[in-house]
Amino acid sequence: MTGAQQAIRHRIDRCDSTGGLASIGDEYIETEPVLAARAYRKALLISDQDGVLHNNLGVAYWNMGNHGDAAKAFEHASKLLPDDANVIQNLAGALLDLGQQEKARHWFKKAATMKPGKKTLTAYIDLHGY
Repeated sequence: MTGAQQAIRHRIDRCDSTGGLASIGDEYIETEPVLAARAYRKALLISDQDGVLHNNLGVAYWNMGNHGDAAKAFEHASKLLPDDANVIQNLAGALLDLGQQEKARHWFKKAATMKPGKKTLTAYIDLHGY
């Protein structure tokens, strides 16, 4: 672990607020997804019914290439935020990466009905015959 990573880990360990932990996770979700996931998991210990935290944890897992845990996090987020098209689309993408085409198709279609003007999602569905 580099000195910078140790400093981030120390920030996470010192922080006791959901908002602070979410901010740390958001800051490092792209560059240090392992540490971002650590921050989100700790935040979820404080507030386990926060759909945004579950979604962001899923994104961190996805960025690590851990699509199974990403799908679980997105599925939990979808139960807490059933009308959030981004969460639904994230779940569909993770399921597709896991080779679960039928489940992915269901969630992609749902996301498309929630975001009818989203051209990239519609094009993706058309391309793959969903």
